Amino acid sequence: MTCGVYMNIAWNYVHPTLHLQPGLDLSDGLDLIPRQKWITNTAYYNWLWKNHVYHHLCVGNNSGNFNVTLPAADWLFGTYRTKCDGYKVDVKTK
Repeated sequence: MTCGVYMNIAWNYVHPTLHLQPGLDLSDGLDLIPRQKWITNTAYYNWLWKNHVYHHLCVGNNSGNFNVTLPAADWLFGTYRTKCDGYKVDVKTK
């Protein structure tokens, strides 16, 4: 249950932020943490952002990074990507 609560909070907080979208309303999902701009400048957020960008860029046989908020699951299942041919991802120029 703890993992489920974490996933719901993390997904509803992190995923919209990665797409530069506002958070969900409480009626749409569990979004209890107020959005703070400072979070987008942390190393953890930047790592998640880069991980998520590779999820969208790497396609076909190279697809991966399916778990936005728990990337270790991708590592465990062999779908974790740290690069994608033809793309250079820089967190400074998001």
